[in-house]
Amino acid sequence: YDQHLGPQHDRTVVTRSLYARSLAEVGQYALALKEQRANLANVQARSQVEPEAVELARVQLVRLLTQAGQHDEAVVAARQTVAFFDQRYPQPTRYREAARWFLADALLAQGQRDEGVRLLQASLANAEQMGAKNNPLERANKQVALALAQRQAAPAEALALAAAACPVLGKALGPTNPRTTKCLAVQAWVQAVAASPGDRAAALASFVAARDRALDGLPPSHLLAAELLAAEAELRATDPAQGDQARALKARADGLYAQALARPAPQPLLSLH
Repeated sequence: YDQHLGPQHDRTVVTRSLYARSLAEVGQYALALKEQRANLANVQARSQVEPEAVELARVQLVRLLTQAGQHDEAVVAARQTVAFFDQRYPQPTRYREAARWFLADALLAQGQRDEGVRLLQASLANAEQMGAKNNPLERANKQVALALAQRQAAPAEALALAAAACPVLGKALGPTNPRTTKCLAVQAWVQAVAASPGDRAAALASFVAARDRALDGLPPSHLLAAELLAAEAELRATDPAQGDQARALKARADGLYAQALARPAPQPLLSLH
């Protein structure tokens, strides 16, 4: 595409964005950011600047910045994109609400739970106004994200969100798709958080099984592995008798995070890779 269409062509831009996202999925965050920064610069350099195309390229950069642990830059860029789409479109559109979702995700990754939850709830509610144009997979992904963020503050809501999302993902993508199995791991995590003392051991075992299924086929260095180890640590830490095991799991999670992003896993975890 670079050779035949040029780096500024829509097809080239879309393809490079997909390539950057694929790099991030296998943990190549620096290279992913390099590709998408170049992509954004190419769109900005068009002879006739298209503001919406620029912001669409920027919102993809936001997602990658969040995955790469560069949350401050992600939040700044996402606020710019949300402001642009809110001004351009008085009514909800897919891209407008995706930008709000990505801002929420960046804020949650940064530890800004209250604003992140509020924006994620707004994105879900606004997108519902779109009726049939509301992408069910995007709705489900937002529900999973909100379930995770609300697991402690509103466990009943979190359980309902995960229960609504996972069947949608499973039906559309298949039961072994990584997004489906990640959703089921989040659902089991939320169930374990909400479990009564007498049910916690069984709920923890269910979570560990769901966690292992979610990680099956992923490279050991994938940050979801670190995050779900930290989740197990969180669950075990509620039992004083399992304190040593919880600390060991958290140390393993922090070590994996440090290898990839040069910092420990966030505490508490409010978003996942």
